[in-house]
Amino acid sequence: MSKHQDHKEDINIGEAYSKAEKFLDQKKQPITIALGAIIVIVFGSFYYFSMYLPPLQKEAEQSVFQAQKAFAIDSFNLAMYGNEEIIGFEEIIDTYGSTTIGNTSKYYMAVSLMHTGSYEEAIEYYKAYSPEDHMTKALTQGGIGDCLVQLEAYDEAITSYEKAANAYVNDFSTPIYLKKGGIVAEKIGDYEKAVKFYQRIKTQYPDSQEGRDIEKYLAHAESFIAK
Repeated sequence: MSKHQDHKEDINIGEAYSKAEKFLDQKKQPITIALGAIIVIVFGSFYYFSMYLPPLQKEAEQSVFQAQKAFAIDSFNLAMYGNEEIIGFEEIIDTYGSTTIGNTSKYYMAVSLMHTGSYEEAIEYYKAYSPEDHMTKALTQGGIGDCLVQLEAYDEAITSYEKAANAYVNDFSTPIYLKKGGIVAEKIGDYEKAVKFYQRIKTQYPDSQEGRDIEKYLAHAESFIAK
């Protein structure tokens, strides 16, 4: 390699280094801010999940016990709003909403509101709740369906029942929601959809409680299609 080429490479390397240095100098503040933000996020997450949340969760578990007892004996207003002696689900959600107990309390709140006739509020709490497994996902969708029926939003109710039936396919809850969907479909004159629901029960869940008398429901819906 000639001395001219060596000199040219030195200039190129020097220019590249100078440009990089200039770039870093210009971007020093944004880069520092970005690195600082990353550090805050990392350490903030560590503190939140390792130090802040566990004691809050334990405190929530101790607070919710009496509300759950009231719920178990159908004292829904007491369970929801509490009194001077116990904390209700509403307060637990406000205080411990970031915990798993706070999340579960949203489900309890939804069921309690549904039982006391506050269907629109119940739907809001059902939707705010994050199901912790497939079964509670099915129950949540089923609960929304029940509320929508009471609000006479039948098409939406059928959709919710279908989601509930498919959220956790099993021999217990699936035929329940399929039958509910079929009954509501008949109510609005959608007999073909009703037959679809009933036929699935007959084929897939004949030994379920719903399957034992599904033939008469199926025959009834089919009779309207034949006309």
